[in-house]
Amino acid sequence: MAHASESTPTAPRVDGRRWEELRSSEKFWVSIQPLLLSRGYQLRSRYHPGWTPSWLQPGGKEVLLCDDSRPTVSRHSKGPTNTDELPILLLLSSPALQADPRNCAVPILDVIILPDNDELAVIVIPMVRDFSDLSFRRSVGEVVEMFEQLVHFLAFLHEQNIAHMDFCWFNIMMDGSRMVPKGWHFGDQLSHDGISSGDFEWLDRWSVRPVQYYVIDFELSQRMKSKDHPRLFVGSWGQDRSVPEMSSTSPSDPFKSMSTS
Repeated sequence: MAHASESTPTAPRVDGRRWEELRSSEKFWVSIQPLLLSRGYQLRSRYHPGWTPSWLQPGGKEVLLCDDSRPTVSRHSKGPTNTDELPILLLLSSPALQADPRNCAVPILDVIILPDNDELAVIVIPMVRDFSDLSFRRSVGEVVEMFEQLVHFLAFLHEQNIAHMDFCWFNIMMDGSRMVPKGWHFGDQLSHDGISSGDFEWLDRWSVRPVQYYVIDFELSQRMKSKDHPRLFVGSWGQDRSVPEMSSTSPSDPFKSMSTS
């Protein structure tokens, strides 16, 4: 079967003025840029100390975001004293569990402990993309492939006594490396370089199958000590606030939906 491709239509030029100042959340990355560089991770120039927008410099290009060619992504995680996220991620990234084909947890490539801060750590993961920003176009099989992976992964998590607690839309990602051979910009997933806003080329999922899907964000997750341990939780607010385990007052069993009893 031939690989079918598609290009996105040309989008109107984006005004770069909204990006001329760093947001408060971005300043965190500026503060740790030297540390990450010392560990071999280069942030894009926007997060370098003393950064000036390139489109304001003489002869500079007017761009939405500066180029970022690294195939990894760094994100900060609450330290092990605050949540179970980091211990769970490290467990799921262990060689034994990574060998299980049902494991869709995004693998951890590195963990960087921040000096003088035991509340945060930086985790490094492969550069994955949102599962839904490129359409399911060619076959019902594309959708079935995704749901089959996710259902098996949910059962796998429960076998490890782990309740994700936020298994929802924005926490589902995919490996887009074969769908988008030219790559994409981290800040604009429908642009190859973060500068051009049109002619984005990608291949249908079915033509490059299998596509690997991943689940991220284990901040709300909890792990039971054993299968015999009481499994009732009072939840925190996640994306889907309708499910019983999100209740802040009524304990519920988040494993119940996968029970065979």
